Amino acid sequence: MTGTVLLVEDGRQWYDILRPNLQGSGYGVVWVQSKEEAFEFLFSSQKPDVAVVNLNLDKDVRHAGVKVLKRLQQRWPKLPRILISTRRNDEVIAKLRREGSIEEFCEKPRDDEEDDTLVDLVGSLMKRPASVPVPPTTTTSNSRFDVPAESVAFIRDQVAASELDAAIGLLRQFRPRVAAKISFALNEVRREQQRGTLTTEEVRARREKIAERILDAC
Repeated sequence: MTGTVLLVEDGRQWYDILRPNLQGSGYGVVWVQSKEEAFEFLFSSQKPDVAVVNLNLDKDVRHAGVKVLKRLQQRWPKLPRILISTRRNDEVIAKLRREGSIEEFCEKPRDDEEDDTLVDLVGSLMKRPASVPVPPTTTTSNSRFDVPAESVAFIRDQVAASELDAAIGLLRQFRPRVAAKISFALNEVRREQQRGTLTTEEVRARREKIAERILDAC
């Protein structure tokens, strides 16, 4: 059986463990390593057959994988989604199942054991009808720069949640030069913050200006 698996996993060591099993069973693997990369992937031309998402995708954000699962659900409602984690969290799993955000959960294997559980789950889900993508809105009535209205709404949501990297990542799909300049400005703030040359209030003010630039670009 062939098909494409979207693997959303920030840990290289886990990628090195999971990829060989999947590829050895005939599946192509598209690896994205962060929440921001996953959001960018939603608007690419690639359409996976199954998505495998790490629950604890970002060490600084609790259960960051949940956000990715919900966005995948919005983009491809019929796309089978598998949650993976080193530890089983029944409360989170039950909630995601109720919301229809996942079909299955798979605990990550230990380094010293062979485990085909994930491959078996992918195989069973692959037998379902192919995912039907929800096409992005093509109207540009809300945008001066041909950014689709759906994408504008997503960018605004990310800015409101202070997820500036995710907003810039999507903006890059439509206005790469502008997004590159804004990304550079945001990274410069981070560098100055690490050097201790900015106060907390100055960091907040600079980030607010960057947020304004993102919104203006839409």
